[in-house]
Amino acid sequence: MTSPFNSLAFKDTLVEGGFSDRQAAVLANAIWDLVTNTLATKDDLLALEQRMDVKLVQLKVELLMWIVSLTVVQTTVLGALMKLLH
Repeated sequence: MTSPFNSLAFKDTLVEGGFSDRQAAVLANAIWDLVTNTLATKDDLLALEQRMDVKLVQLKVELLMWIVSLTVVQTTVLGALMKLLH
């Protein structure tokens, strides 16, 4: 995973701020784990978008099938009613 988070620079900043070297290293590693295991990358979002696009197309096809089916049923029922009334 590519991340803009620079754990070494972060650790150095913590050391400059008064953390011990060990504390800074542990905190930097914990945050690095959080960033790499929890946050979505652009690739993750692109994959999600592609899956959603596929699902949307499937939904459109299913909806179109329902509309066509209902139109056929409606036409058949109207035709039968017209025949019965005349």
